[in-house]
Amino acid sequence: ADQVTDPTMWTAVQVNIIGTLLAIGDPRGWRQAKLLFTSPNSTGEQLQLRRGCLNVSDSATWLGRHRQARRFIQRARELGDSSHGAYVDVGIETMELILDWMTGQWSGLDRRAEAVARRRDLPRMAMEASFVAGALGLARSGAEAPARLLEDLAGKRPNEASPPVIATSAGLLTRWRLARGDVGAAVRMAEQGLGLVRAKEIWVWGSELTPSAVDAFAKAGRLAEAEDLIREFGAETRDRDAPAAHAAMALCEAVLAEGNKELELAASSFYRARLRFVQLSRTYEAWRALESVGRCRLLAGVDGSGEVASALAGFEQLGAEFDAARCRSLLRQHGVEPPRRGRKRGYGQLLSPREDEVIRLASAGKTNTEIAAALFLSPRTIEQHVARALRKLGLRSRRELLGRSNT
Repeated sequence: ADQVTDPTMWTAVQVNIIGTLLAIGDPRGWRQAKLLFTSPNSTGEQLQLRRGCLNVSDSATWLGRHRQARRFIQRARELGDSSHGAYVDVGIETMELILDWMTGQWSGLDRRAEAVARRRDLPRMAMEASFVAGALGLARSGAEAPARLLEDLAGKRPNEASPPVIATSAGLLTRWRLARGDVGAAVRMAEQGLGLVRAKEIWVWGSELTPSAVDAFAKAGRLAEAEDLIREFGAETRDRDAPAAHAAMALCEAVLAEGNKELELAASSFYRARLRFVQLSRTYEAWRALESVGRCRLLAGVDGSGEVASALAGFEQLGAEFDAARCRSLLRQHGVEPPRRGRKRGYGQLLSPREDEVIRLASAGKTNTEIAAALFLSPRTIEQHVARALRKLGLRSRRELLGRSNT
């Protein structure tokens, strides 16, 4: 860099150095990032500084430095537009999508994500927007359609998509498959994601993936591997400036304690993880951790219904219906009637999202009991969904539904 004399090229080199340091959670990157607050002397320098701000906000987002991420997004805006800055402009919008997903600012997020996902001229940005749409859809419905978006991303190579997006997609899918009871598929997805993180040797990218992988290994009875993974993750992230990884470490320890049936320890560990997520403004993950506190208390024979009910209310406020349904199911299993919700909007003769998912599973030959287990609903509720959907589709029986799916 010292041998570069062209100012624009020198700025570009410095931006690359800053991005490399912060991508791995090296705190030296923050000191060098002060460069991005200097005034550009040309359009070329302006574009490089804006690109640098985008790179820093990207790294900060995955590290869990959300306040800094938004600060550098604002700086990119202050630097203004440039004639060649479409990549940066859409990149800023994309980073805001991911930040808003992480921090639970979900109102209108699906529409914004879908708009960016249609940008075929910027495929990497479109993929990251598709990631947000998939992650959001998975929390809201637990359906196959958003899962397919994430499966496509989890299968990408690092030169095709953002590695943190690939790893996080794998983590969310691992969690989703565990929720549906498919432990084998969850383990395979976890191993696929871990393969990327290990190959790149950048474990701060595994903050979403590693706790889900530990859970998958524990549920598969591979507790020794779960313990080894926690040690590996801890050793690789302990000295990094990566609050998200540190919160993930607390979550890993809680998951392992639950897997070992140490329920009192698990409950307290999940609570510590919740506090870390609250500090990060990671609303959704904080509610999930609180739900886990209540679950462990209930399994230990202690009243944890208050924690689960609070998590339920949080999920309902976010619109995370898949998680809310799981909380209602958990409360009912322990003899507690969940609080009633307000009336939902009607869909007329159109299938509701839930009816659509039930019919898709029924068309695949799943029984009401199997569908109920997958969606955390009662068989009676599934029966009602099927009956309403059949009427809307003009079908007289489930047999016609099966025939329809084969045509």
